[in-house]
Amino acid sequence: MKKIFILTPLIILLCLFGVYFLFPGVMFDLLKTAERSAAGLKQHSVYVEGLRIEYLEGGKGDTLVLLHGFGANKDNWTRFGKYLTSHFRVIAPDLTGFGESSPDPDGNYTIRVQAERIKAFIRALGIKSLHLGGNSMGGNIAGAYASRYPTLSEGSQKSPPDCPGRCCFF
Repeated sequence: MKKIFILTPLIILLCLFGVYFLFPGVMFDLLKTAERSAAGLKQHSVYVEGLRIEYLEGGKGDTLVLLHGFGANKDNWTRFGKYLTSHFRVIAPDLTGFGESSPDPDGNYTIRVQAERIKAFIRALGIKSLHLGGNSMGGNIAGAYASRYPTLSEGSQKSPPDCPGRCCFF
C-alpha cells in the first residue's frame, strides 16, 4: 500500500516532466490559457483596415486599453488583468506586426501610424470613451494617441504612484 502512495506521485511527476521537456509548446499553451482564464481574459480578433488584430478582453466597467512595448505582445498584460478586470473592461491588443496580429504589408510601424491604427481598432470595437495605458513603445503610442485625439481618451497624463484611474503609463 505504501508503494502505491509513493509510486503514484512519482509517475505523475515524471509524466509532467516528460510533457514539459518533450512538448514545451503544449505546456506553454496550457499555462498561457490558465493565466488568461485566471485574469478573466478571452482572446478575440477583428479586421481593421484589412489587417487582423488579435486582442484579449475581459471585465466590466470603463474601458481600459493597454498597449504593449516593443518585442512584447498582448499577454504581457495578463498578470495585470487579474487585478484590473474587476474594475475595468480590459482590452489588450497585439499591435500590428507583433504577436498574432497581421504584419503591415508596407512595413510602416511608426508611432504615429500605430496610434492611427489604435484609433481605427477602437472604432471597430465601438468604444466611445476609454482609459489608455501603455508600456515602453506602447506608452509612446498611448501618448501620441492621447495628444492627437484628446476628446476620445479620458486618460492622458503620466501615472502618479496613487493613480486615480485615467492614466497613461510610460
